[in-house]
This record gives sequence, C-alpha cells and structure tokens, in this order.
Amino acid sequence: MTATAPVIAPQMRILIIEDDRESADYLVKAFREVGYVADLAGDGEEGLSMAESGDYDVLVVDRMLPKRDGLSLIGMLRDKDSRTAVRGY
Repeated sequence: MTATAPVIAPQMRILIIEDDRESADYLVKAFREVGYVADLAGDGEEGLSMAESGDYDVLVVDRMLPKRDGLSLIGMLRDKDSRTAVRGY
C-alpha cells in the first residue's frame, strides 16, 4: 500500500488597511490564528501600494484613513480592473 501526500490548500492572503493600531492588531491576530496570511497597511497610500503590488484574495479597508480614504482607494483599484474582494467598514 502506498501513502499519498496530503493535499495542502493555498493560504488565503488578506490585506488589512487600518490606521487604528488596536483594531489592526486585533484583525491581524484573528486572521492569522485561523491560518490566513494577513498583512497590514497603516494608511491609504501604503495600502494602495501594497494592494497593487501584492496578490491578495481579500482587502479589509477602513473608510476613514490618513493620506487616502478607503473609498477612493477602492475606486482606484477598480479603475485598474482589480477583481480582489473588498470588505469596507
């Protein structure tokens, strides 16, 4: 009898764009505890740069961000035909 290698699903990559450090740390910890890869951007410009250069499955975007608000960030990504799922709050 031959053993088969277990199938390992790729990890979901999540970008959290949040300037409130306490909220951001909570979200990152929660997503990582369930096995996701979670990256953090602390403002809209950093978030836009990371979203454009990364391969994320989901973006969690705060609406009220320094340097660029969340809605305009999402609009810029959609204008560039980004199909990444977005959850704004």
